[in-house]
Amino acid sequence: MKNEILVIFTGGTIGSRTTDDAIDVHPDAGYELLQRYSREHGKPASFTVAQPYAILSENMLPGDWELLCRTIERYDLSRFAGVIITHGTDTLAYTAAAISYRFNRTPVPILLTASNYPLDHPRTEALRNFAACVEMIENDPPPGIYVVFEDDLRGMLVHLGTRVRQSEPFTDRFASIYDEPFGAIENGKLIIHPSRIHPSAGHLRAWYERPIIDGNVRFTGDILFVKPYPGFRYTHLQISDRRPDAVLIELYHSGTTGLRFADADDSLESFAASCRSAGIPIYIAPMKTKTDGLYATSHDLLSYGVIPLPNMSVEAALVKLMLAYGSLTDRREIERLLATNLFYEIAEVSDQGDRR
Repeated sequence: MKNEILVIFTGGTIGSRTTDDAIDVHPDAGYELLQRYSREHGKPASFTVAQPYAILSENMLPGDWELLCRTIERYDLSRFAGVIITHGTDTLAYTAAAISYRFNRTPVPILLTASNYPLDHPRTEALRNFAACVEMIENDPPPGIYVVFEDDLRGMLVHLGTRVRQSEPFTDRFASIYDEPFGAIENGKLIIHPSRIHPSAGHLRAWYERPIIDGNVRFTGDILFVKPYPGFRYTHLQISDRRPDAVLIELYHSGTTGLRFADADDSLESFAASCRSAGIPIYIAPMKTKTDGLYATSHDLLSYGVIPLPNMSVEAALVKLMLAYGSLTDRREIERLLATNLFYEIAEVSDQGDRR
């Protein structure tokens, strides 16, 4: 059995040190993590290490995802038992989605992990999260893209790369859509939780059946992401000469957004009309596919010509738009890619119970 693991450091808190009360990335922090792992856990696996950059993840740009992808592409993944990517917590969900789309047909597990505290902090979970990744890979999990992160209430959780949400403020925990993590690591092994929405281990092992993605992928930053709130005015959005390729509007949990405005010029309907005239499509997410009807506001919203991206998180929807508009130019090809389930980002709810 292969025992070599490809480890890619990108920075983040897990790749940081504390100096004068300031946490910042340090180029040696990742290697210190490996040294500490070797001292405390032994070294049953051998590591090949790469570090394309060391930045705090809040400073991530789409071009950094591309560089990370190119770094992984330099290696023959079939040589490895798996891949571990260390990352910052702030934008981990976006990077996980980007890696999931590019490497949706990976023949080996690709695990992303992070920590809320640097390695030199007494409360750090960096070593535990990294060690859990190594153990999971050593126990031959299904190929796929996963996020591994310790939850102080539910143990060492495992999330699918396109279904993990951004880390929650205040609790610093990661959650999956429907609040159903894919599984957990127990005694070093991935235990897949029974679920109506997640793929089975058999589906994941059939990686060669997933859609083929052109290796020359690009992620554009020219997507305007809008998070409305009560009193939001769309006239505050000025479409300049550098127009976005598309707009994504985040909906409330019920698949709605406010359509009542004090001034008609401030309305979403007016904004949608101006975008339509400029040839800028508007997408909406998250929106569940409902069989019991939509709210009246949702029907009105759809009448404006917006395009739903159903049954996926807003993080996965945003990164998919960045991929589609960054890699393709033909509108029909873009819409076809958006409708294609690349790596389970579109949740298909099943009546099936235990899917282990």
